[in-house]
Amino acid sequence: MTDQLKQAIEDEGWTLECESPLEIRSIEDTESFASGYAAQTIIDAIQKRLNCKNRKPKPKAPPDASGWSADDEPGQFGWL
Repeated sequence: MTDQLKQAIEDEGWTLECESPLEIRSIEDTESFASGYAAQTIIDAIQKRLNCKNRKPKPKAPPDASGWSADDEPGQFGWL
């Protein structure tokens, strides 16, 4: 587990109690505890959010002669 992921887990309000077996506990509510598959599910969601934050946006395709871009979706402007 990377340091960046460990920090993201703490930022989301969890503390990593043990990596093997996997156990996490809520920082705010000491009654909230997850282990095994439940803890992995929470960490996977945090990892996915972290990956989305670190992802660079895809550059938009330039418009063609009609003014439409390959990235435009039908109906996005509300008149289709």
